[in-house]
Amino acid sequence: MPRALVFRSSHFALAAALSISSAACGGSDASARVSPDAGEDVAATSAPVPADTGVDADTGPGTVRPAACLGDAATLEDAAPPPPTACLMLGGAPFDAGADASGDVGAEASTDGSFADAADGADAADDAGDAIASEAGPSTDVYPAFPIDAPHLVNHGGPVLANPKLVTVSWPDDSDAPALEAFVDQLGQTRYWNAITCEYGVGPAASGACNHVHMLTAAPDTLLDSQADALVRNSLRDPAASGWPAPTPDTLYVLFISDATDFQMHTQQGLMSACSSGIGGYHTSTFLSDGTSITYAVVPRCPGFGAPVDVATNSASHEIAEASLDPTPTTNSGWRDFDDAHAVWNAFLVGQTENGDACEFYRDATFTSSEVGHDVQRQWSNASFAAGHAPCVPSTGTYFNVVPLDLVSVQFDAPNFGSGGGPVTTEGVDIPVGHTGSFRVGFYSDGPMANDWDLKVVEGNDFPGTAPGGGGGAAYAGGRLSISVDKTQGRNGTIATVTVRVNSLDTTLAANMVTLVSTDPLHKGVSHYWPVLITSN
Repeated sequence: MPRALVFRSSHFALAAALSISSAACGGSDASARVSPDAGEDVAATSAPVPADTGVDADTGPGTVRPAACLGDAATLEDAAPPPPTACLMLGGAPFDAGADASGDVGAEASTDGSFADAADGADAADDAGDAIASEAGPSTDVYPAFPIDAPHLVNHGGPVLANPKLVTVSWPDDSDAPALEAFVDQLGQTRYWNAITCEYGVGPAASGACNHVHMLTAAPDTLLDSQADALVRNSLRDPAASGWPAPTPDTLYVLFISDATDFQMHTQQGLMSACSSGIGGYHTSTFLSDGTSITYAVVPRCPGFGAPVDVATNSASHEIAEASLDPTPTTNSGWRDFDDAHAVWNAFLVGQTENGDACEFYRDATFTSSEVGHDVQRQWSNASFAAGHAPCVPSTGTYFNVVPLDLVSVQFDAPNFGSGGGPVTTEGVDIPVGHTGSFRVGFYSDGPMANDWDLKVVEGNDFPGTAPGGGGGAAYAGGRLSISVDKTQGRNGTIATVTVRVNSLDTTLAANMVTLVSTDPLHKGVSHYWPVLITSN
């Protein structure tokens, strides 16, 4: 199971899991915002919440900030640094974030997140396109061997945090607090941060001693999501009294919940412990009575693989980046969801479609960053995937996958997973119920591979535990398709044919989905995926 899957809850899950009560939401209809819990981040309130309403959190104010942090005595950690002159696609070569994302290619990254030399993959992609169009077929010494029609995250017009100011909030007797504060202080200045955020218009993030809020009262035994929201609003109603840094358009507050606290969330099943529900973090926005929008993230201390502090930094890297790209997810969405031509990817990820969510299901999502000395999560890069490299950066080395070659324009009434839905014209394969159809797929890699890799084609998304209705199964895998593939192994340039018979439709999609799964045993069983929509219009 992917390491990150159990530890976070994403915007979809938050909109799903975080249904603050109508009282805490100033009378809004919370039930309308509840959906099945499934994964990674959360978006909470959908309407402004008056600062004087809601559930009070009896956790006390933060400490008074040092004199050097008050008034006009601005410090380096409070002043966001200037934006970089270039973005790092994978952490190596720069690219122009304002240009076509597929125009330039960055460097490969090793498995520990360090960075190697850049390679010119854009020209390779162009050459591959010429090759496949010729009678000679694809060239196996050009990487990737086929043009990559990659999905990309879209911006719905909402803001981003151009130079995030990160404020940490912790409670007494939290032995991990110093390490978590140090992690946040470093995070926004790293090449890793640049690689996962810069192409979306987010610059370096800043934090430091003046941005560390230390609560005076002991950590509560239980803290509700609604109480966390009230704590943020009430503390920022009068920052001088609370000791919290005052909000700016770029401020993000990160609440590190103590390991002594059971953080509970409102779900369809009632109040549930976030950790036991698989929600290891979320981000959302709330409002002061004057309409000021506040963005904050919550990171419960959940058990998981590795040291507790690394589980927390992994979740924090996910939530801080997502909140920077989509700071007001319920009222004015920023970067979230895939383009209409690739609407199947929204279904493939069960609506978890912010930049961190899109990569959390992968087995190699988590790695230990040499820059910060703790675990962080790889995150989605439009630029990298479009150039034939890994969609989740920094990459793990040579990337390999298969790309569908014969998709056509189809009509699809996309389900609403909490991040939009409705009729779209998209790419897929149309096969009527009771009939059989086929399409070709091309094996590709962004560099030489020592051996062939395996291909299997499965019904659904191949991620156990993601079925929209709950349970342990994979989404859209109801045994409604008969699938075969004529080649189950290949390497850059190999073409295989997938044959599908449609016996019935998946009721959630009113269509079907197959997923192309590429696995190389030499890469520790890591798999790469490409979903294909099967309509029956």
